[in-house]
Amino acid sequence: MIQRFEYSTEAFWKYLKAYLSIEHNLSANSPREVIRTGLKAKLYSEDVSKELLQMLDDRNLTCHTYVEELAESIAGRIPSYSTVMQKAMNQLSNT
Repeated sequence: MIQRFEYSTEAFWKYLKAYLSIEHNLSANSPREVIRTGLKAKLYSEDVSKELLQMLDDRNLTCHTYVEELAESIAGRIPSYSTVMQKAMNQLSNT
């Protein structure tokens, strides 16, 4: 589950980066910068942005350390992250 979360998070921010570049002529390089640029472009709300930034933080934690309790805590948040990514993708398809 954690590995799928890592891959999905990586694919999401890279897709968002490409979307910003192609559809809005905006550039951003790092994952956090991409999320912030998406917010500035009004692609999603402040609440969605905060959750996406937390998702990036959790992804970084899972990549660089493995502590059972931490993994279980993050695993509990993954369904919410899936929902927020889906919400953001739906908003992109409606713009």
